[in-house]
Amino acid sequence: MPNSTQNILVSITAMLVSASIAVVAANSINKKTENPYNKQIRWIYLPLFFAVVGFSLSYRIYGNINTIFAYIELMFGYFALIVAVIWDYKIKLIPNYISLSLIITRILIFFVEWVLSGMDVAVAYIITALIGGMASLCVLIICNKLSKGGIGYGDIKIFASLGFMCGFYAVASTLVFAMLSCTVSIIALLVAKKKKVKDEIVFAPFIYIGYSLSLLFMLY
Repeated sequence: MPNSTQNILVSITAMLVSASIAVVAANSINKKTENPYNKQIRWIYLPLFFAVVGFSLSYRIYGNINTIFAYIELMFGYFALIVAVIWDYKIKLIPNYISLSLIITRILIFFVEWVLSGMDVAVAYIITALIGGMASLCVLIICNKLSKGGIGYGDIKIFASLGFMCGFYAVASTLVFAMLSCTVSIIALLVAKKKKVKDEIVFAPFIYIGYSLSLLFMLY
């Protein structure tokens, strides 16, 4: 179990990484749009928000993990979702490189686990990850069909790669929290007459909320 000082230092690092990723992602959007984030006052506070959440989740996770690899997997998933939220909110697109980065990072961790723990342990982790990824993919494809495209293919790719990285339990709890938060938000927007029934809803922010709650309650 890591000591408190070590936990704080690691969490401060996660906080700085979260803020940096938010800034870089926002700047990359600036180059693709005519209405840059840095001209909108709300985006001044966005890196701060992600940083505070990143610190809180890191502190929670790092104090309750079995291996450093588990911490890396869970926090890398959080970092990836920061980028997904910013892209999806602004241009309604989740770049493929986000999902690919999750998959490649998990594969690299496999090799390290193989070297440090042996082939048997690494194979067990590989099988678990494949089950998580495939199960997540199947569940989200079914949700896509039932929702008639309400959950897009970008969302499906994010969920499947998260399942490969973090396991099916993390994705299942993320999906539940995401759907609940999305439902509450839609009802509130309809009541306030800010949205109509047929209006499109960006889902990545709710995936972020669901994943953050899953980590907070250690449902992974």
